[in-house]
Amino acid sequence: MKRDNQLFYETQVGTVTSEIVINFLDKYCQNIQKKTVIIIDQASIHTSDAFIEKLEEWEKKNLKIFWLPTYSPHLNLIEIL
Repeated sequence: MKRDNQLFYETQVGTVTSEIVINFLDKYCQNIQKKTVIIIDQASIHTSDAFIEKLEEWEKKNLKIFWLPTYSPHLNLIEIL
């Protein structure tokens, strides 16, 4: 969510894979105007080889990925829901 409460999202029926997350972030990169940080957990879909390979490309498009520390559900708001 942006500071002005804009939210970029997609819904997914079934299993979310690394490929789905990568495609989503590729689309998201097309819409950002300034440096953007996305905070994610260290689920396997966020740490796959394919995901890691995209980091440099996304950074060139002003998208920075920040991982939460391992085993820190207290920092991951989705774990509280």
